[in-house]
Parts: sequence; C-alpha cells; structure tokens
Amino acid sequence: MGHPSPSGENRVDAGSIDGTVVQIQHIHGDVAFSTGPRAPRKPPPPGFSNLPEPPSPVFVGRDRLLDTLAERLGGPGADPLVVHGLGGSGKTSLALAHAHARLREYTLVWWIQADSAERIGQGLAELARSVLGEDAAGASAPDAARLATDWLQANPGWLLVLDDVRRPEDLAPLAGRLRHAGNTLATSRFATGWPGTPIGLPPLDADSAVRLLERRAPHAGADTPAEREAARALAAELGNLPLALEQAAAFTDQAGLSFTGYLGLLRGSPGQVYGTAAEGADPQRTVARTWRITLDHIAERDPLSVDVLRILAWYAPEEVPRDLLDPLAAPGADRFLPESPEQLLAQCLEAGLDRRDIPAGLRERMPAVLRGEVEPTTLRLAEDPLRLHRALALLGAYSMARLTPQSISVHRLVQAITRLPEEGDPHRAPALVSAARERAALLLDAAAPAAPGSDTGGWPRWRALLPHIDAYTRAVPEGEEAEACTGLFEQTSHFLGAQELWSEALEYAARSARAAERLHGGDSPRTLYCREVLARALSGAGRPAEAVELYEEIRAERDRVFGAPRDPVKAVTLHGNSWGGQAEAHLSLGQYDRAVELCERQLAAWEGYLDALFPGEHPPGGGGSDPRSRLEDTGGGRPFDGDGALFGLSLESRVLGTRQTLAEAYLAAGRVEHALPLLERIRDDHLRLAGPDHRLTQYALYTLGVAYLQDDRPHEAVACFEDSAETAERLVGPEHPATVTTLSFLAEACEAAGMPERRTALRERVMELAERSIGLNPALLYTFRDQLASDYEQTGRYEQAIPLLERNLIEETAQDKRTGLRYRLALGHLHVGRAARAAELFEEVLTDALRLSPTEHERIADLHEMLTFAHGQAGDHEEAIRHGERAVALREGLARSAPRKRLTTRHRLASVHRAAGDARSAVRVLEGVAGADAVPPTPVQDGETEAGEQAFALARKELAKALAEADEAERAIPLLVWSLQRLHPPEEGGPEAAALLNTLGVAYLEVARPDLALSVLEAAAHEIRSIFGEAHPSALLSLYNLASAAERTGDVSGAARLVAYGLAVAEREHGPDGETTALFRSFAADLQRAGEDGGTSS
Repeated sequence: MGHPSPSGENRVDAGSIDGTVVQIQHIHGDVAFSTGPRAPRKPPPPGFSNLPEPPSPVFVGRDRLLDTLAERLGGPGADPLVVHGLGGSGKTSLALAHAHARLREYTLVWWIQADSAERIGQGLAELARSVLGEDAAGASAPDAARLATDWLQANPGWLLVLDDVRRPEDLAPLAGRLRHAGNTLATSRFATGWPGTPIGLPPLDADSAVRLLERRAPHAGADTPAEREAARALAAELGNLPLALEQAAAFTDQAGLSFTGYLGLLRGSPGQVYGTAAEGADPQRTVARTWRITLDHIAERDPLSVDVLRILAWYAPEEVPRDLLDPLAAPGADRFLPESPEQLLAQCLEAGLDRRDIPAGLRERMPAVLRGEVEPTTLRLAEDPLRLHRALALLGAYSMARLTPQSISVHRLVQAITRLPEEGDPHRAPALVSAARERAALLLDAAAPAAPGSDTGGWPRWRALLPHIDAYTRAVPEGEEAEACTGLFEQTSHFLGAQELWSEALEYAARSARAAERLHGGDSPRTLYCREVLARALSGAGRPAEAVELYEEIRAERDRVFGAPRDPVKAVTLHGNSWGGQAEAHLSLGQYDRAVELCERQLAAWEGYLDALFPGEHPPGGGGSDPRSRLEDTGGGRPFDGDGALFGLSLESRVLGTRQTLAEAYLAAGRVEHALPLLERIRDDHLRLAGPDHRLTQYALYTLGVAYLQDDRPHEAVACFEDSAETAERLVGPEHPATVTTLSFLAEACEAAGMPERRTALRERVMELAERSIGLNPALLYTFRDQLASDYEQTGRYEQAIPLLERNLIEETAQDKRTGLRYRLALGHLHVGRAARAAELFEEVLTDALRLSPTEHERIADLHEMLTFAHGQAGDHEEAIRHGERAVALREGLARSAPRKRLTTRHRLASVHRAAGDARSAVRVLEGVAGADAVPPTPVQDGETEAGEQAFALARKELAKALAEADEAERAIPLLVWSLQRLHPPEEGGPEAAALLNTLGVAYLEVARPDLALSVLEAAAHEIRSIFGEAHPSALLSLYNLASAAERTGDVSGAARLVAYGLAVAEREHGPDGETTALFRSFAADLQRAGEDGGTSS
C-alpha cells in the first residue's frame, strides 16, 4: 500500500499498484507525473533528435568550452551540467553546437524549451509521443511526461537539453531520477543553487567578437583598415556579447551598411538600435527584449534589485566600490548634510560671499546648503544594509552583475540599455531612469573626499571613484546634469589638477561651469565659483591668457552683483580666490610684477579679514585657538595634524596659500631676498600646523629649495629637496609629477653643490620614474631626457646618451632644435665608432644650415670640417677630401676666421690625404702654414693664444708625418724633432711620443744616419712594447725597424737575434701565414743570405 503524501505544493509519493512501482512528482503544482502503465524499453531510431535549428554557420571563440562540455558530459552518472550567463551571452548556441557535434554519440538528443515548469512537462510529453508512438498517443500530458522519464531511465545513452531553465527548483525533480541513465545539459540566466559545478559563460574575447562580425556581415567592408577598426570599436561598444553582435551583423548585412555606419546609428539612436532586429529575424531575439524578460523575473522577486541596477548603469562597468551604495541603506541618507562646519565655511568662501550678503533674487537660485539650509534628498532605498545586499545578490544570481566582497561589475551593454528611458517599459520609464541618474550623482558626490587638491589621504578613494565619475560624465547628456554634478565635477577638476592632468581637469571644470549656469544663472555665486575653477584649469592647461581674462570677468560680475568690496571681509570672500588664481596665471605669462601686486593685495585683505573676525591681542603662549592665533604661532598644539582635509578647508591653509603664491611671484621676479624669509616662515607654519606628512608641507619645502638654489645656497637646497622628495614619494607615490619634479631639482642642486656622480644617479632615477608617470608634462619629460643625455655626454657615456637624444629628436618639432639634436647625435656616433652614421647626421645638419642660415659661413665651415673628419673615419676619403677642401676655402675667405681654426681645418684635410695614401697632397695643404719657416699665431692674430699655438704644433706634427711618408725624410727630421720637444717629450712617454720616435728613427735610416736611428728606435721599441705588449702589431713593427737599424750599423748578429725573436712572437700570435710573420721570415732570409755573401741585406 502507498504511504500518505505530505501536504503542500511540492510532494513526492512512492508506492506500488499491482506490483508496479509508480512515482508521482508534482512540479510547482502545475505538471504531475501520475500513475499509469510503465513505458516499454523501446530504443529510438539512430540519430533521433528534435534539435530546433541547425548549428550556427558562424560559431567562434568557444572551442575550449565545447571541449569542456564534452569532457564533463562524457558518460552517465553525472549531475546535470548547467551553463549559466547573461542573457545573450550565447548559452543556447553553445548547447546547440555541442548537441550537433555529438549527435551520433547519443542514442537520442532531445531539446526542451525550459523557461517554466509547464514547458518542461510539455517537452517531456512530446518526447514520449515521439519515441513511444501509439503507446503514448492517448496519454494525458502528465502521464506522457511520466512515460518519458520512465523511458529515459530504461534507455540510457541519451542527451537531454533543457534550454533557459528559470530556477534550480525547476530542474531538481529530473536531476535525481535521470542521473544514472544519460546526460542532462541545461542553460540558465540564473547563476546559483545548481547541483554540481555549473559553468559561467563570459562574453567573447575581442578577437573572436570581431571575427563573428566579419563572417556574419562579409559585405560590410572589413577588408579595409578603417572598417576593421570600426568592427573592433563596434564589438567593444556591444561588450563582445554574442547576441548583440549577431543582431548588429544581421542588420548591417541586410541593410548594406558598413560597420562605421552601424556604429554611428548605435551612438546616435541606441534605444532604437538595441530593439531592432533584421527583417525576417525573430523580433524577440534582440538584446533589449532579452533583458526585459530577465528584469521581469528579477522584479517579481525583488523590485529593489532593479532600482539598484538602474543606479549602477551610470557607472563604469568594472569594479564599482560596494560601499559607494551604502547610503542607499543608511539610516540618515534621507537627509544630505555637509560633513562639518568647516565644510560649510569652505563652501561659503568658495561661493564668494558671506551669507549675510546674498542679494534679493539670488537666494532661491542657490543650492540649499549654501543658503544655510538643509536640502532633502531621496537617497535611501532600502530599510537596512541586509536588504540592499539581498538585492545585489539577486542581480548576481541572474548574471546581471558580478559581485566580489569589494566591488560590483555590470556588463556595459546591460548598463547601456538600462539607462535608456522608454515609455511602456516598466523598468525603464523616463521618471525612473531620471531618478536613478540623480541618485548615482549624489552617491558619487557623497563618496568623494574633501580637499582633493591637497589632502593626499583621500587620493586612493578618488582614484577608485574616478572611472565611475568619468563614465557618469560621458553617459549624462549635456544639459541634464543634476545639482550634485556641479560640485562633483568641480571637485574632480581639483583632483585631476593635483595629478597634473590638466586637460582632463579643464573638461570637468568647463562642464561644471556650464551646469551651474544652467541651474542657477550666470550671476549665481555658485556659477561664479565654478567659473573660477575653470579659470584655474585653463591656467594649468597652458592657457594662462584666457585664464586672466576670465578672472577679470568674474571679478567684474561679482562687483556688479554684490557691489565693490569696501572692507577686507567682503574683499576676501568676493575676490580672494580670483586674486590668487589670476596671480598664478600672470606668473605663467611672465608678468611677475602684476602677480606680486595681486598677491600683496590678497594677503593684505586676509590680514584685515583676520583682524576683523578675531580682534584683540594674541601674545605668544596665549593659548588662543582661533586661526589668527595659530597663524601667529600663539595658539597651542597642532590642530590639523593627521587631518589633511580639515587643514585644506581651513582659513589657515588659505592664508598660507596666499603667502606661498606671493613668495613664488617674488622668486619669479628675481626678488629672492623677499622670497626667502617668507618661504622659511611658510615652511615652519606648515610643519607646525599640518605636520610633515602633508602635501602642502611638501610643496613648501620644494619651493624653499628652489629659492635656496636661486640664492646660490646649494647645500641648503639639497637638504630641502631631499625632505620634499621623501615626503612626496611617501604621500603621492614615486611616479607622481610632484615627486619626479622634486627629484630633478635635487639633481640640479647636487650639480651646484659639486656632486656630479649623485646628480647623474638622480637624473637616471628621474628618467625611470618620468617614463612611467601619468600626468607629467611632456615638455618636462623632454627636458629630463636632455639633462641626462648631457650628463652622459660630459662623462663620455655616449652609447647611453644616443637613445635619449634620438627620442627627443622624434618629439621635437622646432627646426633649430632638431638641428642641434642631430649635431649632438652625430658627435655621439663619432665617439662610439659609428662614423658612417655620424657622417649621415652631419650631412643633414649641413643641409639645414645651408637652407636656414646660408650666410653663417663660419658655422658652415665648422660643419664641413666635421664632415671631413667623419667621412675620413668612415673610410670615404673622396667625400672627406671634398668637404675638407670646401672648409679650407671657406676659412680662407673669412677675414675674421681665427688662425687656430684655419690650422685645424688644414690639419684635418691633410690627415685624410695621408689616410688615402696621398702624403704629397697632405704636404701641399700644410707646408705653407706649418713648415719650417712658419710661425704660430700671435695674441694679436688669435685671442686664444694657447689654443692657437697648440693647433700650430699639431699641424706641424701632421706635416712632419706627411713629409716622412712622402720620402722627404731630410725635411721631415727637423719637424719631427720639434714636435717631440714641443708636444711629446720622450721622457714623458706615451703612445704618441713612441710613434713619433719610431717615425723619426725610420727617417734617420732613410737619410743614412743609422747610428742616430738605432738609438731613437731602441727608445721607440721599448716604449711601444711597454704600452701595448710584445705581440701588438705596432710593437712588432718597431722591432722590425730596430733590427733594420742594427743591420745598417753592421750588427748583423744583433739584427738576426731581433728578427728571430720577432718571428717567434709573430708565428705564435698571428700564425705562420700572417702578414707580420711573412715580413719577419723574409727579413730573416735576407740576413741569412747576406751572412753567406759577407754583405748586408737589402
């Protein structure tokens, strides 16, 4: 007998009727497997299936997942395998591809549309009727479903595909009964609660997404580079989601559009495009319709989840901080209050007025906070944090969001569609979308830390928020910004400016100013303050002239609205910010006196402001706690230490900022005697009030270091820069522009202090950090490369200098600077032995000079001379001689050309003639200016007397060598002797003295004075051997010459010993067939023959 079943909606009864076991399974109260006859064991025909469509003709990027499916579904006995993912991620296509690929491996493949329990039952009933025929023809739907499960149990080897299962409980009844008979593959948008280990399906990778587009729309023109880029951009815009890509490709192909054209439509009318399918395609299979269904399911379970999704839609898709949403469930979030009285005061000052001065007509257009009131908001959505987390969990369960303990991520296409208002869609009604947009801005504004320009403690939070502020700014149409946006955009501009990202800061400041003017009018205090932030950003972005003009307009408008200030309190509140900002702009323009004037006016106003608000005496040690006491060092303690935001908002910070700008103006104007005492006081005040670990303290130390450097006190500058750099690295990181710039000045101070090695090491570190720095001015990066290259050039490290110079050459646009860089590069290549490359660069420099400054004959002659040397070193003697002759002609034609330069030019040309084997031409070039009868330049002829004499001596030495090589030994000998005495005294040694001695000895041999030759060549051979070693070719040649001299004096046996020794060394070092070995072997044979004949060798 059967046992009584438990009551309730879901129940399983087991029992027996006439010995036949039956099961009754109630699925959600809708489909029942009732008692009835058991299904017979009746296998289907081979390859039997009901797959709903053929495999996709374009299936890309899922090969590994197909392998995983095949492995996980390798045999009976496994839990159902669930593939889950965002609607449109390709779950159905993946299941269909697996089913078709493995069709012959299963006895049956049966596909059921499983988006409800009823449809699962209907699919099973259809299976029973298909495989059992007449045995199931008359059965009711519940009975047919039971017959199907019986049949599946009795006929193993099948694959059951359940597509789009809505919830895990819909699958559970089948999972246990069919586990051991075949394989069940399910797809679902729901991510959690499944048996076994489900597979999450991500979007396609970027390359696969592009391939899908190109194959599905082959006529869209993707064979051109521009269209390939458009296809990639379109794939990125669609988040690489397969359904969206298929929709786009089908419409593009059918409409004959290019990818560029479709992308334009998508960006111009996204709502229509996301909801439009190609003609003939299923209108339900669009991304908009697909997610509408998902949101319907989510809203049924928890409408708050959809509310939260609408807010998340306005942020960046990845890593939204979870705590950004905390105010949605905070008890006090229904009222949005400033954080502190200091913030209220700061906002009042920023608005440029005291609340008592608000004229009639403006009060109602001001933000409520600035009116001294509280502005009600509707931030709170959830009654407690648990409720909010449950709403997020549901989004995660439906794959609409990816959750971690710290962050939330939402697919970019889900965001794009969710934030598009559409009448008739309950989830995207315009009012709901608008409210979500405003909440998103309020949440960002509430999360953004105060004083972003100076409080580095808030910077990590700002960096986490910035991608979401950027995304919000791009998503909100111009002209639809909420009130919170004006403050959010303005504060973001301050933060970006502190990172030296001035172009981005300018964009936010401009957007803030436009929004404020739209919301409050052009004469509103809030609008005027936002325009001040815009002026500051213009100055930082390299447009100071526009900034000055805007500051002047702002002050004129404030005077018009509020009246010209007649007391310091009103002057500071109205114009304090604009005076300081305008002074900085004037500094950028080089208008230093005007900057000093504005800063002095601002500082005087501040002093009057403090006197008016905090009157009375403040004696030292008086213990006052007001700003004036603290600024005069009569208060106690360090009130702001550790609270950078509070100090950044304080009156003290504003007064010190004014003093800082004034000191910088003094420095820029060359009035270092005024700047130094002020900067020393500013440093002490910052250390006392804010402590050493504050951004403004770091900057005060940096500016003081600049002043010390300007005052020629490099060691004190080094100490300031060291402290400033250490603080900057700790507060803002090593790659922040402030750290990099401070280190570069430290290097400059080390140079001034006589520490060149430390200077170079610091510049190497500066270069390493600057290459990775974000926000560093490219002009500074150029300067840092140039400085380091100069260091390397000065220390002979040309190989390291060359790549730095080459990068600057790529970036430089000014022709004169490009020419200078080429010249330095040519010298570098010349020094490292790449003479051919040096010659190429010198030729380019000469071409520039002839084109840009053809009358600068002295400079052009210098370049011809450098080309003479470079081509000569490269072995191109013909080109070298051509340039040398041109250089000589130019020098001779210049009346003012120094004799030293004329000698040097002729010397270079003669050297090339000698290298080319034309010693007689070398003699002709030099004999008139450096011969025996010539005299060196006099002080009257050449202001550089010593340089002129040195050039003359070198030219005469070159002439002596040329004469020796031209077989004019008699004329060469006195010049060689003169050169040795004047330039290279033999007693001092050295390679050049040894070479000259060797040449002189050979000359003595040629004029038949072997005794003198012997003594000279003995000295030469000894010196050369001591310098280069016995195996060096120069040492062996000098030994050969010495043996010749010995033989000429009649000492044949001595000559033979020298030759035998030289032959042994040559054979050992250069081999038996070496040229030097052959020379000694020939000499030895000559000596042997001479000994046999009783004479001398030839």
